[in-house]
Amino acid sequence: MPSCRDAVDASIKAGEIVTFEELVGRIKDKGKSWGRTSSDDTIYQHLMGLVVNLPPAPYHWPQFDGKQFLFLHEDGRYERYDPDTHIQCRPKGSVGPMAQEKQESTSTEKSPGVFSRNLLKRGLLVLRRMPEKLRR
Repeated sequence: MPSCRDAVDASIKAGEIVTFEELVGRIKDKGKSWGRTSSDDTIYQHLMGLVVNLPPAPYHWPQFDGKQFLFLHEDGRYERYDPDTHIQCRPKGSVGPMAQEKQESTSTEKSPGVFSRNLLKRGLLVLRRMPEKLRR
């Protein structure tokens, strides 16, 4: 059965930029068409954990480490990450608990990364938009 991650993946196409609200609606619609429903909390967790330019994401959601494909714009809109057009973000699997273990055993190479403080602030704004009961 398709997962919430699959619904997120199927809800946004390359080059398309969508608002948080629009993307949540699409994910819910996609889930319904597959006969699956995800809680709002699950959807919100995925929309944070799958962002390549949210530095704490792979630490909080290690199950997504190396599988992120969303880019969060400073205005809170989402787009599929494209390394040719977006700021340089960490390579897949380069940050987080799984990557640290791998780097310690195989390489001393440091991963490149450029992150905007404004993007982190936008991630926090997304959290603030969530209903109060889900933020606890």
